[in-house]
Amino acid sequence: MEHPTRVGLIGYGKMGKELERLSDSFSLSIVEKFDIYNLLKNKDLSNIDVLIDFSAPSAALSHIEYAVAHNTPLVLGVTGWYDSLSVVQDIVAKGKGSVIYGSNFSIGMNILFTMTSLLSRLAYQSQIYDVSLHESHHRHKLDSPSGTAISLSNIVLDEFKSKTVLCTESVNGRHILPHELHVSSQRMGSVIGEHTLSFDSDCDTITLSHSAKNRDGFARGALMAARWIVGKQGLYEFSDVFEEVIRV
Repeated sequence: MEHPTRVGLIGYGKMGKELERLSDSFSLSIVEKFDIYNLLKNKDLSNIDVLIDFSAPSAALSHIEYAVAHNTPLVLGVTGWYDSLSVVQDIVAKGKGSVIYGSNFSIGMNILFTMTSLLSRLAYQSQIYDVSLHESHHRHKLDSPSGTAISLSNIVLDEFKSKTVLCTESVNGRHILPHELHVSSQRMGSVIGEHTLSFDSDCDTITLSHSAKNRDGFARGALMAARWIVGKQGLYEFSDVFEEVIRV
């Protein structure tokens, strides 16, 4: 009988505990937990089939390098490191590594990504709508706008051709220009994650909204990705392979 896929968790906060709670239902076994008291550095990974990282943006590059150097697939749920994407592409390519990353591993949010693409294209073609994005997260979140908001914005920019620039700063004292996509952020309390896209015209307003009730959806997506990435090689973005992942 085949043993369950063996998982090493990097970061054992709320997401780590949720991943552990759900792991059995995905035929995954948590065999190691890495945190500030048990650092990944210099650890033997021979008993681990795949790593899942929901720790800190500042450690993302070092974790990628370590996983690739030890031929261990990595699911990277950390955001805030995308400025170094070209460096990561080089690390994974040269080391023949296996990494899947995403701004949001929520199953519902990835469905929303697909819907955003379609609605943005149709709204632009109609020539009557403007579009904006608002996101809210808990007060402890380190990056703003969120990685998910950036992903949604990039989808809009790809399809809503008259929008060419993100505007994320305060706009006191000036108007939003027609080519700017305004993205606003809010940090408060314990909000897990809320994202709302609004398409407004003189005729009506269309909204696409996703509100996370808990971390369950994020954990399920990450665990699906962990099963999928084993045996693969390369750097993958979760949203690009989402439909393939959920069929595994």
